[in-house]
Amino acid sequence: MAKSTKKETAEKIFRLIFSSNEGEHAAASRKLVEHFRLNNVHPGEIHLNVYGDEDDFVASMLQKADREIDECLADIEGYQDEIARLRDEVKDLKASVAAKDRQIAKQQAEMVKQKAEITGLRSEVDSLSAKRPTPMGSAMDASDRAELEAYRREDGINTAAAKRELRACMEISSGWKSILWKLLNHRGLARSKGTVYGWLAGRAKMPQLVLDIIRAEARRLAGLGIALGSAEWWQGELPDTKPHPIAA
Repeated sequence: MAKSTKKETAEKIFRLIFSSNEGEHAAASRKLVEHFRLNNVHPGEIHLNVYGDEDDFVASMLQKADREIDECLADIEGYQDEIARLRDEVKDLKASVAAKDRQIAKQQAEMVKQKAEITGLRSEVDSLSAKRPTPMGSAMDASDRAELEAYRREDGINTAAAKRELRACMEISSGWKSILWKLLNHRGLARSKGTVYGWLAGRAKMPQLVLDIIRAEARRLAGLGIALGSAEWWQGELPDTKPHPIAA
């Protein structure tokens, strides 16, 4: 038995539906309902179109195709608009990224410039600090070390002997100037500080009274076994002042 095509089956079902025989009509209706059930077709999706002839059918199909084409064209137009919008957005993002890159490059260049300026300022600060006088009692800085080194080289023939004698009387280390100023101030010679500085630099002659004070103090302490500038010396000689430690 030859197998019926879908078209033949559909024509047969519709003939039975419109048959005057109620039995055939009921059987055809059941088959149609079963067909819809098996193919998961909702009754609301069923539309029955009756055409007068083949030309009407062809015209209907063409109209349907035209509608589908119009829908596709509308979708394509929508896609093109979306593509254009996305392209503009990408263009704006690229421009924003380029601007950010330029800003970052500018900031990096400014950072390099500022670092160079900081380096220069630090160098200038170090240079000025080396020329700054050492405060009394502070650790010896570059200026103090340079002056101490000049003292050790004993520059100046006329002051060499006095410097050697002073060096023998008291230890030359960080804070030794404060010890000397303390001694002179205690002896009522606070104004001799400038003269002593000039003598250390080879610009002035050490006052004889200052040398006499240092010699006498050194001899007195030597007899007691105490070093000039030590804590014991401060406690024994200057009870009205606090001991001044010498930085190592």
